[in-house]
Amino acid sequence: MDDETHAALQHNVEPEGILRLGMSESITRYRLEHLLSEYALLYPNVELHLTLGTSTYFQDLIRKNILDLACCLEENIDEKDLTVYKLWPEPIGLLVSPSHPLAGKRLVTEQLLSGETLIVTEINSKYTMLLTEELEKAKVKPMRILEIEQLHAAKTFAKKGLGIAVLPLVAAQDEITKGSLCALDWSDTPWKMQAFMFHHKDKWLPAPLKLFMKLLWETYASKQGG
Repeated sequence: MDDETHAALQHNVEPEGILRLGMSESITRYRLEHLLSEYALLYPNVELHLTLGTSTYFQDLIRKNILDLACCLEENIDEKDLTVYKLWPEPIGLLVSPSHPLAGKRLVTEQLLSGETLIVTEINSKYTMLLTEELEKAKVKPMRILEIEQLHAAKTFAKKGLGIAVLPLVAAQDEITKGSLCALDWSDTPWKMQAFMFHHKDKWLPAPLKLFMKLLWETYASKQGG
């Protein structure tokens, strides 16, 4: 915490202003929902403006100074004009209804996805692109790819047997526990995306932003030994 932020808190000066955040839906709902609520309670004079989207979209908004900070899933972010912080690993799964023909397979290969319907929430997300690249290399073509923006709707489609949902496993943990969805035993080691937060390297960081970053870092990154 810098001297300005520390001094303000020491003199009971509440941080105020607008904090513009960009986050993927899975991070917002399944990782940071409690943290966002905690921040809002701690700093009631800060207005939180939240935008949902993907890494590429957020990078563009950061560069245009439309967002202050973004949190998203990526394999890696190596952009010279961004300051990037690595947070936690996030495994990605292929989720199906227990009645789906592939649900009982001990090992699911690319070939078994031929003619299947894939359900994705973000067609341009890195993990969706990785899957489609693997299928192309294996010369496997799914019957179709359905892009359904909301995680809840994507899971509902999968539970009804309408396809294979490609999602962060954390987003389907309740359904897996209850038995309404199954995670396929994928042929390779499960994809692990990485959660990152980033801002523009030249951005001045006001107290509300620094306090949010501190809370996020202490809550999650420290658990990873970082």
